[in-house]
Amino acid sequence: MPDRDAHGRLRQYLYRHNPRTRPAKPCPICGASFRQRGASKYCSRTCSARSRTATKVELVCLACGEDYLVHPYRAESSKYCSKKCWSQRARTETCGSCGTEFTAYGSEPRKYCSKPCAAKHMVGARSPAWKGGVTAENERARHSTELREWRLAVYRRDGFRCQDCDSKGGDLHAHHIKYWSTHPELRFEVSNGKTLCVDCHGRVHGRNFRNFKRSAPSTTARRPAEPRPSP
Repeated sequence: MPDRDAHGRLRQYLYRHNPRTRPAKPCPICGASFRQRGASKYCSRTCSARSRTATKVELVCLACGEDYLVHPYRAESSKYCSKKCWSQRARTETCGSCGTEFTAYGSEPRKYCSKPCAAKHMVGARSPAWKGGVTAENERARHSTELREWRLAVYRRDGFRCQDCDSKGGDLHAHHIKYWSTHPELRFEVSNGKTLCVDCHGRVHGRNFRNFKRSAPSTTARRPAEPRPSP
C-alpha cells in the first residue's frame, strides 16, 4: 500500500517551494517585485552580491591613498587595499643611536634599528622611565654598610624573632614601618624597623618573597659567632 503520509509531506513540500503559490515581495536591494524561491532573500545573484558589499566600511590605503571597502570586522586591522600596496609598505629611516639607515615596516614610526641600539640610547634623561636620577642614589643606599648595620640592629633588638608570628631564626627580613620610598629620613632609624619572617613580610606587601631573587647580599638573619673561651 502507498504511504499516504509520505505523499502528504511531498505535496506540502512542493506547495511551499513552488514560487507560483507564494506572494510577491520586494527585493531589499533593487526594490523589484519577485516571488521567493526557497529561502532566497534577493531577486537575483547580482542583488545578492551587492548585499554583501552594502555593509562594508570605506577606508583609505596607507600606501596609495585610494579608497577601498572592507568588512566591518576588518575595519580596525586593515591598512592596505591590496597585496601590491602591502609589499610597498617598507620605508627608510635613520637610527637615532648609531645613525645608520635601516628599512622599517608598518605605519608606526621607528627610532632605532635594533633593540641593542635602543637600550644603549635610552639611558639617563632619554629614558621614558627617567625620574631625575634617584635610582642610582637608592641603589647605593640599599647596598650600603649603613643599611646592613641597621638591619642587624633591628634583629638584635627583636631577639631574632618575627614580631607577627613569633617564629625564631630562619629567613628573617627587616621591614620598614614607614616605607623606604616615602620617608628617606627614617631609612636607618632602628625605631622604624621591625623583624618579620619571609611569609609575614610578604603578607604586609602583598607579595611572595620566597620567589624573590635578591641582587643584594643575602639578608637571612644569623646570629654572630660567639668567641670561643680560651683554654
